[in-house]
Amino acid sequence: MQGPPQAPMLSGLPVMAFFTLASGASCRCNAGERVWAFLQNDWWLATVLRRNPGMDAEVQVEDLGHAMVPATKLRTLYGQLCACAALCFFGRVGNLHDKFHEAGSTEEALAISAASVWEYVIRGNSDMYWDIFAHTWDQDLAEAINEAYRPLQVQAELRDPTAPAVESFGESVWRSSELRRREEIKRGFRYDLVVLMRYDILFRRPLNLWLSSNETLWTSHWCSIHSEDLLVREVVLSWEPHAGDPRFQKTGVLAPSQFAPVGLHDFWFAGPSVAMEHFAAWGSSRDRFLQRYELQSDELPLDVGHFYTYLHAKELGLKLMYTGISYLDFTLVRYRDCKLRIAEEILPPDIFCSHWEVSITRQCDAWILKESGWAHHFCPIAGRRVLLAPGAHSCGRF
Repeated sequence: MQGPPQAPMLSGLPVMAFFTLASGASCRCNAGERVWAFLQNDWWLATVLRRNPGMDAEVQVEDLGHAMVPATKLRTLYGQLCACAALCFFGRVGNLHDKFHEAGSTEEALAISAASVWEYVIRGNSDMYWDIFAHTWDQDLAEAINEAYRPLQVQAELRDPTAPAVESFGESVWRSSELRRREEIKRGFRYDLVVLMRYDILFRRPLNLWLSSNETLWTSHWCSIHSEDLLVREVVLSWEPHAGDPRFQKTGVLAPSQFAPVGLHDFWFAGPSVAMEHFAAWGSSRDRFLQRYELQSDELPLDVGHFYTYLHAKELGLKLMYTGISYLDFTLVRYRDCKLRIAEEILPPDIFCSHWEVSITRQCDAWILKESGWAHHFCPIAGRRVLLAPGAHSCGRF
């Protein structure tokens, strides 16, 4: 059977609806519509019987009967993509130096990051239509953000300098998500996928994203690099070790971050619209969690977003799923010259620190062997040696 016409790559542009969608409907290809469905390695004309955002659609296919088809395998009669995703940026743009550098946020950092986002997030998931939204505390970079992403909406504000960093983080996440939600309300539908993302990520490989149920939250695998003798956690790979500073090592061994069982890697999050609407409000839970758990406890080792996002997601009953490996598949733009090579397995992958400390040396009292396969959930390349690629430099502490 002849397939649908090829749809152009669209992003950041409004979709003109020819009819009013019911509340809770999807962006496109809702119940009653005629579509193309990809089944049995071919495209078939079909009628949508049921379509919930983020879920497989039930269709009636001519000559085949009923079938369940992922939204990413559906096209309109004119070849447009049916699965719709929202990419929501939050926070500050960042720079090419470090978090507290006097340069603040720069257009150069935005340009480097944006090029990788277009290539590895948007084009890397080209079976979805993308709308873009942006909230930022860098008011003077609103025009540059518009130029880089052509978002449907940009909200640029001045950050309250007296607010703790984690509060500003949470507030920007929520405001970015609200921009997306207002668009959904205005047009009477739900996105199939919502991605919340900071600006200063440099992607090196495609970020594989999937549609899933309303109980799912996606984020990245969280790996750390320890010294091969396990005397120092979270080392900095460097060709030239610094005299008297054990954090700098020429090679290391990969392992799940010590925080992975109680926190989330917080560069980006993804999930269906309903789940993300509730998850994006994690910042409002900070005071409650501080009252429930003491700082430097197992639940709240530090006053940072890693742990509030995790506690909030668990409180919502979200199922945590992982894709993409931190610092290998993506990193921060300020670590753009830090390129890693993954070598052979040198330690059991499921070894883990039973008690850790947050300090300069970050030593471990005792390493224990967890059950087989435990580490793969958090860091699929655990136990393997890691070293710098030729010419690489300027790494951070992982």
